[in-house]
Amino acid sequence: MKKLIFLPLILVLLLTKSYGQFGNVEDSLMSMNIIKNQLNQTELKTMLQGEKLIKSGDDVMKKVDKLDDATNNAKSKEEKENSKKGKKKAKKEVKKSSKAARELRIKAAKTYEEGFKLVYQVLKDKLTGYQKTDQSDKKNEVEKLKTEAKNLFVQGTKKLNELKNKDSDEKVEKTLDQVYQMKCTGISNLCKSFCLYLECKKVEVVVENVVEKDTTPVVVYVDPPVVDDNKGPKGIEFKIQIIAVHRQLTDIQLGKLYVGSEQPYYFVDQSDNLYKYVVGSYKDYKEAKSKVKATGIRDAFVIAFKDGYKIPLKEALKVQK
Repeated sequence: MKKLIFLPLILVLLLTKSYGQFGNVEDSLMSMNIIKNQLNQTELKTMLQGEKLIKSGDDVMKKVDKLDDATNNAKSKEEKENSKKGKKKAKKEVKKSSKAARELRIKAAKTYEEGFKLVYQVLKDKLTGYQKTDQSDKKNEVEKLKTEAKNLFVQGTKKLNELKNKDSDEKVEKTLDQVYQMKCTGISNLCKSFCLYLECKKVEVVVENVVEKDTTPVVVYVDPPVVDDNKGPKGIEFKIQIIAVHRQLTDIQLGKLYVGSEQPYYFVDQSDNLYKYVVGSYKDYKEAKSKVKATGIRDAFVIAFKDGYKIPLKEALKVQK
């Protein structure tokens, strides 16, 4: 189970190949955003908690990879060692690193299991709620994918529970890898089922205003980039954020919320997966701040970018000093 990928990207890659509506990775990533945009605050919080656990599992597996490398190096050393004492020492190193890798591998599996369970439950419950009123011609296909997802989850959990302490390291590694793949495929099927349902029903977007405080601790990528040309902006740039929502707004919805003279446009902030609508482009912070009131949005505020990437406002102000 080496070089594991964080869950959302796994789903993106799986959806890219198997769901016709999304022809490339960017479109598949948007499909994941579409799914998340149908969740309420509680459901989204649970989903993100599950993803966080899966990311923690990935972090544990990185340590396992290092231990596996250490085990292989110790085995190689044991084979090349001529002295009895040297062989004994190398064998001891093999046993030590193998044991540590096994323990961490099981720890990662349990963390993955908790994370997958949360993500699966949110998607399943949400889809079940939608399906109660579903009379579309795709209902059978949606149900089939949902059933396949359930079967994969049940089988994966069963395999995990069947593992015993006396099982060899090779069997443990192989079984946990199989369980991981089954869970990923199961969630992928559930996501495809969800997307297929949404495509048929064309679920209406509900606007939910979210007030953001400038507490972003890291640089995050914006997609699409906040740029005026294909080359992208250079240096520090200030913009006025007028609204942040969980779902992309239609022109009519946006028109009801903002009636200013500046043309608004959005970017998807990957630190929280919110669609953030901004206006203006200023090189000077004071100038940007002086324009906030003119937007007519009570909760509007200034945010900063550097070379097209959103950064904390404090960081931008330090750079400009």
